[in-house]
Amino acid sequence: MALKLSVLSSFSADGIESAARYLAPSRHCVELYAFMQTDLRLLSRHIPIVRSHLKSSNEEPTMHSILGRLNDVPENQIRSLAHEISELFGDCRIIGIATYLPEISAPEKKNMVAWQDAQRGLIFIVRLAKALNAIGHNHLRTVELVAGSITAGLFFEHSFPQTLYSFKQKQAQCIDQLITRLEDVATIASDGKVINLAVECEPGPLFVLNDFWAARALCNAAEFGSHAIRRVLGLNIDIPHWAFLGDEKMQKCSTVFNDPMISRRIVHAHISDHSSGHNSDNVPGWCHDIEEFRPWIRQLRQLPITQQGEVRPRFSGFISCEMEACKSELLLSEAIKQCDALI
Repeated sequence: MALKLSVLSSFSADGIESAARYLAPSRHCVELYAFMQTDLRLLSRHIPIVRSHLKSSNEEPTMHSILGRLNDVPENQIRSLAHEISELFGDCRIIGIATYLPEISAPEKKNMVAWQDAQRGLIFIVRLAKALNAIGHNHLRTVELVAGSITAGLFFEHSFPQTLYSFKQKQAQCIDQLITRLEDVATIASDGKVINLAVECEPGPLFVLNDFWAARALCNAAEFGSHAIRRVLGLNIDIPHWAFLGDEKMQKCSTVFNDPMISRRIVHAHISDHSSGHNSDNVPGWCHDIEEFRPWIRQLRQLPITQQGEVRPRFSGFISCEMEACKSELLLSEAIKQCDALI
């Protein structure tokens, strides 16, 4: 299978309009990052409730709180927004949407508003994906999301030096909770033209999906979930997260792709390079030998993009170059060039 390259628009910290100005002339495929705080004005041009909140608040509302109010906005407003986004990117094909709503895993009792806002925000973004799909971006079949943290709270010990501790939720409980909270999102995503939900793994002791076994547990839970969950829920393979971060580097490439529980739920992929920590995205080959990426690319090429009945999601066929908040156009250009050569 021919793997295709896309560019994640989060390279610009100034939001969608700024990213579009750079990408539109290039005609690259685009994975849209939705949304940054700087995108509030774009939303306000099409959605009156956003405009109203911007006018009535003494302080600018957070994007998270705004997204939590948009799950049931009228379809014509979403179509209007989709048309402007499409026009901004010109001849670029939008192939997916990336999100960052880690509050989806916030503790039930303490932060009900936070996780419900995240859930509603994801519903809005799935509806936007369907609207973009309907106006010609017919390769758009993925919304990427993070699984959030197992942290339930923080406290300081009154000592010197001062020590910070965290209350933690049980990981298995967080995975079950994530499945439950994604149920309404999956129901809309699976209705009509299917939009897959690609959950990203993030190595680290406080993340919900922080290793191979947690990812496997999510996939196993999806196998026994509702029809909608079985149909759309899968994984986003961020290559450096799996290959280079974490004490055990998640797992070897062959282990990941030879495990059917994992491999049949891989629906999308990201690529960049990291050193020992997830401090910033780098050009592939700058921190690790370029040969270390090739087994992952080979395995992604072998994933089927044809429909697997109505039971599981399918792979998007794309891998997105991720250079979040990139320092310069030259660096971004080099990353895209290196990714192109790899795939």
